Amino acid sequence: MEHYLGTVVLFILVWSSFLQLSESAEYRFKGSKYSRIDASANRVNAAEGHQVYPDNYGDHLPHLFVYWTRDAYVSTGCYNLDTKCQPGFVNFANSGWRVGDALAPSEINGNQTELSITVFWDAGNKYWVLKVNGEHIGYWPASLFTLLNEEVATRVNFGGEITNRETDGRHTKTDMGSGEFAEAGYKKAAYIRAMQTVNLQNELVAAPLEPNNGPFSSNSSCYDAQKFSDPSSEWGTYLFYGGEGLSSSCPI
Repeated sequence: MEHYLGTVVLFILVWSSFLQLSESAEYRFKGSKYSRIDASANRVNAAEGHQVYPDNYGDHLPHLFVYWTRDAYVSTGCYNLDTKCQPGFVNFANSGWRVGDALAPSEINGNQTELSITVFWDAGNKYWVLKVNGEHIGYWPASLFTLLNEEVATRVNFGGEITNRETDGRHTKTDMGSGEFAEAGYKKAAYIRAMQTVNLQNELVAAPLEPNNGPFSSNSSCYDAQKFSDPSSEWGTYLFYGGEGLSSSCPI
């Protein structure tokens, strides 16, 4: 089993997606500790990245977000600086960033807005630090977690996620990323590049490309992902992903 002191996405592309009413889209990576509760159970402890979530923010812009849960969303969990969950994520007072900040979205064949995100274990202070575009902006106290209350994580996921409530009896129309599938490629599809983890020797290591490390799509006719590796370039290990939701290829 692999163990990680942190994870790094040097660049994640920021998109503002179309959302069906009362749904959300998230583009994130999750630092998780695997728990063998049953044959397939795993417990997400922390998530971070950017999301479009009108119910939370009152607009359709992408926002920097963090999330934490003790029990994989069962009965605990809070976004950002939610006052209902204290103690929770702590935003450094002198940071130029605040979780929940709106972000400038990318444009198909136009401006591409990238966000650099790092999460790592601070052994001296005993907490998990969030770093955005090179700046330490806050931390999760280890005491928040049942599984990340040590210095290591055993699983890291990169990718996108949408909410599909099937409110009208069929699949949501909510986009993932730009609404383009992975094969559309650069300046069209969403991507995450330079994906890395921090190993126990505190070294940056490219995210692995073995078959059991994805990519995975819960429904590839609606949303898909393609993973690549170019160690000689600044892209390193990277992922294109996305989709438009309900369509002729996703009729369910």
